[in-house]
Amino acid sequence: MGDARPRFALALGAVALLCLSGAGTAAVLGSPDLDVRFVDGTVRPGETATLEVVVVNSGTVDSGSLANPALADRVTTARGLVVRLGDRAPISVRSDAATVGTLGVGRTEPLPFTATVAEDADPGTVDVPVTLSYEYTSYVSEGDGTQQEESVRTTTRVPLTVAAAPRFEVRNVTTTVGAGERGAVAVTLENVGSAPASDAALTLSSDSGDLAVAESGAATRYVDDWRPDETRTLRFPIAASEGAEPGTIAATLSTRYDDDGVRRNASPLSVPVAVGPRQQFSVVATETDVTVGSRGTYAVTVRNDGPAAVGDAHVALSSPDGAVTVGGGESSSRYVGQWPAGAERTIRFDVAAVDAAAQKYAMSAAVEYEDAAGDARTATGLSAPFRPAAAPAFAVESTGERLRVGAEGTVAGTVANRGQTAARDAVLVVESAPEGVTPAASRVPLGDLGPNESTEFRLPATVASSVRAGTRTASVRVEYDAGGDGERAVSDARTVVVNVTDEPFVRLSSPGAALEPDSDGRVRIAVENVWDRPLRDVEATVAARPPFESASPSAFADALAPDETANLSVQLSVSEDAVPSRQSLPVNVTAETTDGRTLTDRERVAVAVVESDAGPTGGDTAVLAVGAVIVAVALAIGWRWLNQ
Repeated sequence: MGDARPRFALALGAVALLCLSGAGTAAVLGSPDLDVRFVDGTVRPGETATLEVVVVNSGTVDSGSLANPALADRVTTARGLVVRLGDRAPISVRSDAATVGTLGVGRTEPLPFTATVAEDADPGTVDVPVTLSYEYTSYVSEGDGTQQEESVRTTTRVPLTVAAAPRFEVRNVTTTVGAGERGAVAVTLENVGSAPASDAALTLSSDSGDLAVAESGAATRYVDDWRPDETRTLRFPIAASEGAEPGTIAATLSTRYDDDGVRRNASPLSVPVAVGPRQQFSVVATETDVTVGSRGTYAVTVRNDGPAAVGDAHVALSSPDGAVTVGGGESSSRYVGQWPAGAERTIRFDVAAVDAAAQKYAMSAAVEYEDAAGDARTATGLSAPFRPAAAPAFAVESTGERLRVGAEGTVAGTVANRGQTAARDAVLVVESAPEGVTPAASRVPLGDLGPNESTEFRLPATVASSVRAGTRTASVRVEYDAGGDGERAVSDARTVVVNVTDEPFVRLSSPGAALEPDSDGRVRIAVENVWDRPLRDVEATVAARPPFESASPSAFADALAPDETANLSVQLSVSEDAVPSRQSLPVNVTAETTDGRTLTDRERVAVAVVESDAGPTGGDTAVLAVGAVIVAVALAIGWRWLNQ
């Protein structure tokens, strides 16, 4: 790089000094010879590059010394060497000067300088100015050591190549994501550079806490071949935080591409992402028919609070608690479609609370929709608290009806719903009956029972004759429609008191009868109602057997109040071949209660067959008659005792 004119002038000055000092004195003349070059002389538009500069000192000796060759190093060494790079469009240097210090013949280590290349730099060669400042010794006398010092500041221009490269600019950004929403941003870019980009990878990221890109914080899109002047639109998933204010948030788009097998970075681009007013929805009402332990419908009414209408909307309901399921799982979604701002939609979900308690469950709803630009959005965090109602609570009480041993009767009582939830299509189910008591049916329909409503039930039953009198219990449950979808629920077991008695409902008394063979007569029977309730259609029927017959074996009483007695009589005939005897004939008594139940009982009356008047004397006849009455009374008392 050295300039010959300064060295020539210095040489002439040294010759003049030699002449003045005498021809016999020797001297060494010379200077550094510095050259500057870049290690890699290629940069690309828009990049920030590290330019590595190397200074090479070739050194020039104009007059040497055979006696002291080392003096040549003194005149060729640059001392205090400082290297500065200057700006030259489109190159801007960002580094200060580099101090080398002393540089003898040889080269420096690479000196790094930071420089930026203008984004719009055209491909070509740029001569970058490099300034060198240093000092050196130009003359050394061998005789007396006299020397001459010089200072140099010189600028040279070093060629730097600006290579053709792709370069990208943002042409358009489209997004309408609102606070608390997920959506997408569409970024339209153009390759405004001078070379195509191969295998380009474009990554969008955000440092803002109010804007997230994808789930991981960044999203990458790929383009195989991107030629100059070509535009591409890339879409990236984004989400704005709940607290994001309407406005613009800057995201960063980084690009890497292939350049003859070398991966290079293009200049990062700022992408303005607009966050609009939040599209809001709110849950305005909920309603459910679900009770604890059942399944049913949960209706959620959601309002589009705006600011805009949305399309292709779906409402999803989710439950974080396994005790409550939606659609058979953790969540379920229903289609809504077009949804104007301000409009309300009621969405019904199938909910099961089989394992739940009567408490509040924090269910949440989300609305997935398309905005006016067709971008998919999601509004989350809608609270839809769910509380299943307590299951109906049933009380079952008996009305105290008594069943008679060996007879049919009715178990009666009431079923009351003490809960706050209606029981639809309720049925009383007999789970177990006392031994020897056989219900006519195992299920008794009750109908619908609202909260605090009750209904009566009647269950016909038969008591075996072997059953002892006493108080027993039957186990019953109430089955009902749990959710309106045909699924049935069953209550806990309840007990019903069953009173079994061997006491008759009527008491018979009769003076008896004494009839001669081949004669007719009537047997008087007093029927007393010994129950604590009225009876009607009371019928007493004598069961005649040989030697007795009856053409009119029955007698009737329209009604009997408690403790009231009806005097009845029935007809008996005695066959002609009857022999004197004393007998007890069964009398079957039936009656109806005021509520339509039929009661039956069997008592006995004493009847005697006595000899005709042609037999014994009158006195004997009288004795026989008195004896017959006594026997009849004794028989009546005996049968009464046996029946008890």
